[in-house]
Amino acid sequence: AWKGQSKEAIQGNYSLFETIFQSSFEKSLQIILVRDVDGKTFWDALSDAISPRIPQPTTTDETALTTFRGVFLDRPLKKGAIIILTWLNPSGLLVSVSSNGLPSTMDATIESAN
Repeated sequence: AWKGQSKEAIQGNYSLFETIFQSSFEKSLQIILVRDVDGKTFWDALSDAISPRIPQPTTTDETALTTFRGVFLDRPLKKGAIIILTWLNPSGLLVSVSSNGLPSTMDATIESAN
């Protein structure tokens, strides 16, 4: 549906994001920190982005957010730390964090449609 459209048209089209997000293939986001930050500050920034998108959190959502928050709270994140978020499907998220190179373990598995 987006073939041949300009970058500007695609960037402003929320339906493209929805289609990609709801698709069943695996997706990953890699975050590489450019400065030192404490885990609480990092989580607060994530929470500011996530919370408005879940206006009425369910018990499952609250549990997912608590698990997600737990990965970062009380954890110093140094410049160069790598955080990888991998969506196995629209409701399953793997969280991995490493301070030296690519993560080799999962820090959390989160299940929530939101």
